[in-house]
Amino acid sequence: MLCTKCGNEIQSPEKFCPKCSAPLEAAPVPNPGSAPNPANPAPGGYVMPAPAKGKAVYGANTIVGIVGAVLAFVSMFLSWLTTDEAKLSFIQIGIRANNADVGKTGIALLVIAFLGIALVVLFQLVKLPKLSALGVLCLLFILVIFLRSKDAIGSTVEIGSAVSWAIGFWVYVTGIIACTVGVFLNKKRI
Repeated sequence: MLCTKCGNEIQSPEKFCPKCSAPLEAAPVPNPGSAPNPANPAPGGYVMPAPAKGKAVYGANTIVGIVGAVLAFVSMFLSWLTTDEAKLSFIQIGIRANNADVGKTGIALLVIAFLGIALVVLFQLVKLPKLSALGVLCLLFILVIFLRSKDAIGSTVEIGSAVSWAIGFWVYVTGIIACTVGVFLNKKRI
């Protein structure tokens, strides 16, 4: 017979478990036509206690993914491009590009970036980290646009063509790396 509290195997008929002192009860005889009930285990069976309901347990992948999304979000307000005369954040670049006769490109980039961040957070919180790869792809798209056209963006937003990356850009890259790790990290509870 096994103790239903700690799972200790009991050899002789006892009234209390010698290991955890839980009272031992005779298990009811199951009806042959009924389905097994985890609350009433079969004689000698041990049932693990169910996890507490209402308590969300997130894995390391979720936490790393959300931290990456937060970094990407914060980077939007930091300087991305810099020259001797000016420093522009991602949001300022998007607004200036939108106002500079290049269509709605600036606003589209802002929408794609914020959509990517929202997708990462949403899918990580609902415990579907593989789907948060869609958000990572949006963030990578923005990164590729900036890497390919840094000087063109600088001249479009009228800060010159000799621009360099500032801290906001590097925080964004770190955020993308963390989001990507969050997608592919093994699910381990922390």
